Amino acid sequence: MNNARAEKFLEYLNEKLGIRAEVLGIETEDGDVILVAQCLNYPNKGFVTAITYGLSEASHPEWDEAGLKPELMLTVPSAQIEWPLAMAHLIEAHRHSNNFAIGSLFDIGGTIHPESEMEGFVVFNSATTKPEDFLNIELGENDRVALFGLYPIYVGEIELLHKIGMRKMFSLPEFQLLSITRPDLSKIYPVGS
Repeated sequence: MNNARAEKFLEYLNEKLGIRAEVLGIETEDGDVILVAQCLNYPNKGFVTAITYGLSEASHPEWDEAGLKPELMLTVPSAQIEWPLAMAHLIEAHRHSNNFAIGSLFDIGGTIHPESEMEGFVVFNSATTKPEDFLNIELGENDRVALFGLYPIYVGEIELLHKIGMRKMFSLPEFQLLSITRPDLSKIYPVGS
């Protein structure tokens, strides 16, 4: 891990969010580290917001073309550390094989945390920050990071997303972007077999 780059990124987050984050980390199989900056009671009391660092140190042709690398942000109404750690493990498992672009879908093969039956994630724009603050974070010359939102979903909703698209699913009346206990939309709007 590039420590100077990580420190610059975390300083930027602390400045823009106006709070100091607690930093957690997991070691990857190849000896790297994925960091997660965790902010309790942000943006509101009873929420946790977690932001990754380490994904942008991986390499993908799409990122090189765009000149922009991603990191992820998760906000859920919970204080459980398993949510931020699930995000770190997701990156550890897929950072060399997935570009984490908007619309990327992940089935983690089990529930993320016992307080929710959700088993997957979708990448989308961040809903809890000002886009202009987090879509073009300069970390050095030709080194820019974009912060995208990561949202938990039910595994059955992956097929629904493929069929109707994100805009339509996100506009359904039962959909609540930050909820971890909302109804499973694939059971309300079945897509067939």
